[in-house]
Amino acid sequence: MTTDGTVRVTGQISIDRSQFWVQDCGPSPDAVEEPADSLDVDKANPVAVGYGRAHFLSNAQDHRCTIHLELRPIPPKHLNDQWTVLGSWDFRTRDGDIRVYVISGPEGPRLQLAEDSHYMLHAFRKWGETARARFDAARSTGVIPDDLEEYLMVFTPL
Repeated sequence: MTTDGTVRVTGQISIDRSQFWVQDCGPSPDAVEEPADSLDVDKANPVAVGYGRAHFLSNAQDHRCTIHLELRPIPPKHLNDQWTVLGSWDFRTRDGDIRVYVISGPEGPRLQLAEDSHYMLHAFRKWGETARARFDAARSTGVIPDDLEEYLMVFTPL
């Protein structure tokens, strides 16, 4: 935790089929009946948020990227110009155990939020605009570099 109360966890994930999820993995029947991948995303709307879950569409297919999950008392005021704002959404937790999921299951960082609480989820992406072109160019060499994109998810209490 920093002096301003920010908690940050960082890790690598393996994006498969251009998608990943940030999901409260609390034991709830809704989690099984409404998985995060049931939310509609597309290039025009690369993020969809539902109760305890958010579905993200990457601009590149299969690659490893860095993802940061943060709990902050207030939203970030200044990010450098490399970060693109994807949007902000109301996010309600179940038990507050926030994990990143890829198609094969949970992977990457894990953040503990308060149980049954409301947050604003602020999502940012770095290098997304060129990720597809760099992925396609690298695919011809057979070596896909890490960090074609980088993601920052900031949760602020409401």
